[in-house]
Parts: sequence; C-alpha cells; structure tokens
Amino acid sequence: MPHILENSAIQLEINPLLARWSASSRYSNSPYLENIQLNLGYRRGRRYKNLLDHWPDYSIVASETSQSPHGPGRKIQLTINSSEDRIKSTVTFALPAHHPLLLWKISVENLRTEPIKIEEIELLSAGYIHHGRRGPNGQVYFPKSGLSRTKGPSDPRGSSHPLNLAFFSNGWQSWSRSGSYRATDQYLQTHLGFLRSPLVKNTQTPNPHRSGLFASDMYGVLGDQHHRNGLLCGFLSQKKHFGSLETWLGGTSPALKMWANGDGARLDPGRQMETDWACLQFLHLDNPDPLAPYLEAVMREHNLAPENFSGTKSPSGWCSWYHFSGEDYIGRLNAGDIQENLKALKDLREQIPLEIIQIDDGFETQVGDWLSFNEGFSEGLTPLAREISNGDYSPGIWLAPFIMHPKSRLANQHPEWVLRNRFGRPVNAGFLWNSFTQALDLTHPDAQGYVREVIHSATSDWGFPYLKLDFL
Repeated sequence: MPHILENSAIQLEINPLLARWSASSRYSNSPYLENIQLNLGYRRGRRYKNLLDHWPDYSIVASETSQSPHGPGRKIQLTINSSEDRIKSTVTFALPAHHPLLLWKISVENLRTEPIKIEEIELLSAGYIHHGRRGPNGQVYFPKSGLSRTKGPSDPRGSSHPLNLAFFSNGWQSWSRSGSYRATDQYLQTHLGFLRSPLVKNTQTPNPHRSGLFASDMYGVLGDQHHRNGLLCGFLSQKKHFGSLETWLGGTSPALKMWANGDGARLDPGRQMETDWACLQFLHLDNPDPLAPYLEAVMREHNLAPENFSGTKSPSGWCSWYHFSGEDYIGRLNAGDIQENLKALKDLREQIPLEIIQIDDGFETQVGDWLSFNEGFSEGLTPLAREISNGDYSPGIWLAPFIMHPKSRLANQHPEWVLRNRFGRPVNAGFLWNSFTQALDLTHPDAQGYVREVIHSATSDWGFPYLKLDFL
C-alpha cells in the first residue's frame, strides 16, 4: 500500500518499490522525481555495502501532525532492518504544512558486535547506477509544458531538452566559486592543484572534468532555463555532516544525487548516526526571490529568525588587515600601529562612527602559537584591549585556531596533535604564509583543550569580546 504525503506545493508517494516526489497534483506539469534511491555506503573491513537497495524487513509509521522549527506538519517514518547486515536504518520524511518544502533525514544504528565505518549516506539518487545496484533507476523529469493547473500527469518521455537545463553550484567556502553551468560547460576548478585545493574544495565532493558533469556543496539548483521551472536540493545545516551533490546534464534526462559525507567515521556497536535534514523545493526561476523558502528554512533551523535579534544590527569597525596605504600592516603590524589608528578614529568619531577596533594577523610569534606575541607586541594584547575599551570601542582579535605553521612551536612540541593522513604524514591544509600549513587533529583531547585555552585567553584574559575566526 503506498503512503502519500501532500501539502499545498509538494506530493510524496512512497512504497517498498519506488518513491515519486513531485510538485502537488495542482501543478502536475512541474518537475518531478521518480524511483528515488536512498543508499548507505559503509565499510566492514574492506567491504563496501549499499544497504537501502531493497527492503527485506521494513515498517512505516505515519504521523498526522508534528511540531518543529518549521511549524506543524505531517511525517512518515520508514524503518528498514537488515538481518544480514545487522544495521537498522530509519528514514524520516516531513512535510511542513505552511512551507513548500519536503524534508527528510536518515539515521543509522549499528546492531553488530563490531564497529563499521560510514563512508556516505545517500539521501537522493536519481538517474545514477553505481556499485552494481539493481532495481529501478530513478529519474528527474522537466516536462515541456511548464507550470499549469491541469489534472493529468505529464508524459515523462516528453522531458525538456538537455540544452535547456542548467545547474547552480554552491561553493565549498567563501573562496570557492559559486555559479551556474549549462550542459556544454565544464566544471571550473583551480589549476594550482595541491597548492590551492585544500582551501577551496571539500575532499569528499567530486571534482569532475567531463562536460555536463557538475558538483556542489550543501545545496544546488537544477533548472530548465527555457520553461523557467526548477528544483532545489540541499541540507538545512551542516551540523552533523558536510553535504555534497552531483548532477549530470549530458543525457536524455538529468541525473542528480545528494549525500552526507561520512568521512569514514567509526560507528561502534549500539551507536547511532543521523544526518542533517535534507530539503527539496520546487521553484519557478522567474520568482523575484526563488530560493527564499529554502534559505528561510535554513534560518529557522539555526534559530536565526529576525525576531530573535530585534534591536540589533550588524557591527561596523576598523580592521588592521585592510590597511594598504603607506606602510602595509600585513606582516609588520605592531602595537603602535593600533594605537595610532585608534587615536585617529577617536578624532574622526563624528565622521566615521565605528564600534569595533580589530587587530588582525601579525601579533603572534607564529601561526598556531597564539599564546605568545612577537616583539611588536612585547607587552601582550591585554593593554591594547583595555585602551580600545577605554576609547568606547569594542576590542576585536583575529584567530585561526585550527591551523598552524609547520615551523610553529605548537607543531614541533606536539607532533601528536597534527592531523595526519593514512601514511602518517601531516595533512596539507593549504599553501599559506609561504608554507604548506598543517591542521590540528581535533579528535585529540589535548588539541581540543588547546583550542579552548586559546579562546578562553582571548575573551576572558586578554579582554576581546569580538573574535574574527579564520580557516575553520
């Protein structure tokens, strides 16, 4: 018996053989997805196993109403038990009553007597066949007729021409490229390879070189530029895993998949791992703010609703990093430079009303050695923070607590804190400060303790309530 969830914009039909996700029947000529696959990739020793290909033992529980940060809605919970693999997977679908979104997440519980390593949890696969999987091959359809209020379903074989399709790719971080691609394009990437890739690329997100094949981080938008309709797939947060997407626009119909990166994390017997909420939104590309439902859901998921910040505003301030006139402060900053600019800003307070004076890179003896200061800050940072506060400004400080220079005392005195690859070599954290930097292994309790000490010292001992945290 199929189970169906529907709100004013989205319809989900699910049974043990297929899942069909579409815009509501009121908009039956909108894009839709059919035969969607959900997969779990894990390793036990050297064996890779896709768990969710078939449902030998399952149960479905439907909940008419439930409350969440996204208001009331309906839920379906699908629990899949595998007696062969002794792993229990639970897929929870949620359809908010007042938002045009479909949400779902997957939890995995290890019922075995030995640990397993989670490689990836695939929350959507349509049009992809991999790891020898059998069964229906899901598809993403963009009917030619666009949005209309007709009754019958569109003919999936009348799907939009591939050259009409485009994909918006979201970058890994602020230095990564975000932008749209068409089927004839190639995925843009850095040509500096190992010098630049660690900074701008998630290692678990594909780096395709084939025309028509593209990747994205956290969310992406697949759209028909001619008929002006599309769909957004993404995650509401990255609290539990980093999420990746890939699409293929080179076939007769587009392929799309999205997964949570397990990164080979160990799941011990009796323990459970859960993904962040995944999100599907159907949209019209000519809407003045087409991504608003998704972005507002991200806001709610992180409790960032505007009413929680009434009366507050974004702070304005001066930062030593961006001073390029005359003597460049980058690499040669000293306490006198901060005092000189503080005096000038106080004299110009009416013309330039700022709130924060922020000290950037250059105070520490070496990147990673945050608790020792170079000769330009021989008295430390506490007197400067006090002087800034006495001038009615808020003191700010730059820190990059997870990264270190290989010549730092931290890296040399605590080699056990350095993040290492499977060969025991330090992981390349990017070419910065004219060196291949290293990273802290934040699974090491003492490395975590050092980060806590740095943050506590900056805020409580030195007197800096404003932190600019970099290279996280």
